[in-house]
Amino acid sequence: MIEGKKLALAITSCKRLHFLERVLKAFCVFCRDIDMIDTVIFFDDSSTIDEKQRMDQILFELFPDKEKKITHLKPESFPDTYRHARILNMLRTDLVSTKSDYMFLLEDDYLFVDFFSIGEGIKIMQEYPEYGYVGFSQSYKKFPEHIRPREIGDYWEWHYDPDQQINCNIFMDEVAAIQNLIPNLWQTYINWPSFSLRPGTHDVERLLSIGEFSTDYDRETMRVELEFAIRWSKKFRALNHKRFHIINLGFDQSMSAYNLNGCE
Repeated sequence: MIEGKKLALAITSCKRLHFLERVLKAFCVFCRDIDMIDTVIFFDDSSTIDEKQRMDQILFELFPDKEKKITHLKPESFPDTYRHARILNMLRTDLVSTKSDYMFLLEDDYLFVDFFSIGEGIKIMQEYPEYGYVGFSQSYKKFPEHIRPREIGDYWEWHYDPDQQINCNIFMDEVAAIQNLIPNLWQTYINWPSFSLRPGTHDVERLLSIGEFSTDYDRETMRVELEFAIRWSKKFRALNHKRFHIINLGFDQSMSAYNLNGCE
């Protein structure tokens, strides 16, 4: 707990126990202030019975003294294939019921490889109400001078221009291309609204103020994260730590949770 506030660690997983175990162990090694966590909220979607049992065992081994809310979902748990959005809305409900003030969101394929602090981000959001998210999956870029972002200590503000087309290429992101450790991969920094579901700390009140994640967006033109990000970015901005912290284990699209479940 930090200054009378409650912190929840929220974890989402889908048929990827082999990723999840590595990710959670690394999180516990590299999180400098893990004792701040009050509640662990865990969602697993459509894993096998044996996998579910192992997931529960891991959570109790790694977080023995934390309050836990564990939800295992079945393929028939939802009336449609907007599974991700519906799980995120269930997470919103759990954040309210646990009276959490801050949430660190962790997906099952982001592996920490360096030390980090959740408390740093919380303190920044307390001081600067314009920020609703402080993340660790986007290290500092080689920015063109005309769009060099604001910096606060070891953090930089995600660059998003609402007057430009979403997902348009802004500049060649040579830093990310090298850090991904995939031969011959080149990436561009895209114009993406500031909100992210990648590992980072959220101010819960600011998150909830945006409303629910959509379960009727147009699949031809939209994704659940993008639809929410557009609304979120009209009110808040995002910060990211300058250092390289995370390896994405699920970069191969065949291991995407969306592909594994045949849904969005």
